[in-house]
Formats: sequence, C-alpha cells, structure tokens
Amino acid sequence: MEELFASLNQIIEYLNQIYTITQNQTTILLDSNHAGESLDLIEEMAAYKNEVTLELEKTEQIFQGLYNRDKAEITDPEIQKLLKQTVSHVLGLKDKVIQLEQQNVLIMQDLLRRLTEKVEIPKSQAQVANAYKQHSKE
Repeated sequence: MEELFASLNQIIEYLNQIYTITQNQTTILLDSNHAGESLDLIEEMAAYKNEVTLELEKTEQIFQGLYNRDKAEITDPEIQKLLKQTVSHVLGLKDKVIQLEQQNVLIMQDLLRRLTEKVEIPKSQAQVANAYKQHSKE
C-alpha cells in the first residue's frame, strides 16, 4: 500500500515539475524582446520537459500495476477516500498543465503571426515628394 501512495506522490512531483517548466516557457514567450534567444531556451526546456514526461509515464504505469495488484485489499474507507482525493489531485494537475500548454500554443501562434505579418518598408523622402507632386498636378 505504501508503494501505491509513493508512486502517486512521485506522479504529483513530476506533474509539478512539468507545470513549472511550462510556466517558465510562458514567461519566456511573453517576453518578446528576446524572440531569437527565446526559441533556443524554450527548445531546451521542452527537451527536459519531455524527459520528465517520460518518467511520469513510467511511474503512472507502475502505479497502475500496483493498483491492479492491491485494489482488492483496499477495503478501509479512509484509505479509499485518501486514494480518491490523491487521484483527483493528480487529474487536476494534469488539467492545469494541459490548459497552460494550450495557452502557450496560442501565444506562439500569435507571435508567429506577428513575425510573419507583411512588413511595409517606408518610402524615401524623394519618393514621397515625387508622389505628392504627381498627385497635386492631377
């Protein structure tokens, strides 16, 4: 039973790490003053987040195996309640991570849209003067 709760606590720790990394990515994305440098940092963070996610998935598989093994023995209502609360907390953390990831996608789409907008190059003074002269003659 201890292993079961230990694996859940490890899952919570991994989810908190992933959430923190994702928050940091949000902060970097919102600091558009360093757009070029930001991409490298975000990529590094994404690689680390991927490593943590792989560990999370392994731990979730371990938890599932332990739960399948021990579920018949979980008869104490207090243990059942604690297990439900902890699993609910895990699901809540997952939802928070997903929402933050979706927010980051929207921020990246907006940044990309702004970077790829049509750039209007201002005309030289001579071109403006000539255009004005031609327009005033008409």
